[in-house]
Amino acid sequence: MLQGTAKLPAAQNLLNRSSAARFAGGKLKEAVVLRDGTCQAYGCTRPAHSAEIDHRIPHERGGKTAAENLQALCKEHHDIKSHGLLLQTKRAGARQTSRAGPPRTDPVTSPLAGADPG
Repeated sequence: MLQGTAKLPAAQNLLNRSSAARFAGGKLKEAVVLRDGTCQAYGCTRPAHSAEIDHRIPHERGGKTAAENLQALCKEHHDIKSHGLLLQTKRAGARQTSRAGPPRTDPVTSPLAGADPG
């Protein structure tokens, strides 16, 4: 759906917008949600429309509220990233250091859900 956006004039491409505000809202948030589709943590398939919009480079460290610095993360993975435990996200250049294993999948959709741990 967004493949043709590269051909739009920069003023019309919502992914070229930025905001002076800390939180992405309006059309910028909609564009990030449409671009990402799902939570950007590897293995997570939660829909982006129910995710939180996260700064790859934190706003308080000078990260811009602009599409190239924003990503959709479900609440669980956003919390994990905020504690410095998310290894890596799907978008290039979004590598995080980690002291934990790969992100967990939702236990409801995990193929091991209900499996006998014994």
